[in-house]
Order: sequence, then C-alpha cells, then structure tokens
Amino acid sequence: MKMPRPSRRAVATVLAAAAVLTVSPAVATAAPAGSSGGSPQDRQAICWNWSANRGAAYTSGDKLSKYLKGKKPTWDGAAPLADAAARALRSESSQTSALIDRAAGTPDLQGALRDYKTRLDTYASALTADVHAQPPRSWKRTNPAGKAYNAAYQRVVAACKA
Repeated sequence: MKMPRPSRRAVATVLAAAAVLTVSPAVATAAPAGSSGGSPQDRQAICWNWSANRGAAYTSGDKLSKYLKGKKPTWDGAAPLADAAARALRSESSQTSALIDRAAGTPDLQGALRDYKTRLDTYASALTADVHAQPPRSWKRTNPAGKAYNAAYQRVVAACKA
C-alpha cells in the first residue's frame, strides 16, 4: 500500500518529539547510591543522565522522520522504523523511572520527569498503534501524543535549567 506523503505538521511533530539536548558523555555518569537529587550537582547529574538516555530514541526517531520526509515513503517502509523508535522510547521510559526516584530531593524536576515518562509511554503506544492499524493508516494518535510528549520534554528542560 502506498502511503500518502506526510504533512509538514506531522513531520514537524515527529521531529519536535525527537529533539535532544547536547550532552557531554564524560559527565553523564550515575549518581552515587542513596543520592537524593537535592543539590545543584545532583540536579545537573540527573539532567545529564536524562539527556544521555534519550540518545537511542532520538536516533531512531530521526531515522523515521528522515524516511518520512524522503521520496515516496510507504507504510511498509515506515513500520520497522516506527517499531524501532517505539522500542527505544520504551527503553528510555524504563531508564526514566530510576531518574524519577533519584530526583526525590527536587520536587519540580521529579514532577517534570514523572509527567515526561507518562507522555513518553503514551507517545510510544500511539506510534505503535498508528503504524500497525488496519487501513486507513494515519498519525491520528501519534500527532496529539507527540505534541503532549514535546510539551513534557520542554518542562523537563526548563526544570533542568532551574
């Protein structure tokens, strides 16, 4: 089945959801056991870890968005890329759970991470559901979930800058 060319809005949503912070891998290390995340250094380490955890999801999301922006994308071509993106998002979600616990000393960051994880899980589920739906296939679940995911991402970025 030939897939209609995605709208600019759909591509922008996928690209926005795949946005990532630049991270120094040397600094993105785990905090010591028992760290509460209350100090500025702990906050910074949690934020670096969160950003580093986004790497696989960003890469797979970027591959999907490049494919969709290419010439003549098809659902058959998009499905494996979307599956890979959803797997990476689920992996990121499990890593985010540990960061939520570490951020107990910073309620604003913990709340932002908790909301982010919820939106991340919803986006991964929507992406999978849309790609594997029977025809007519569309991004009707993914686009709204992607907007909410991107908004939650921006809240975590703001909490990390606080």
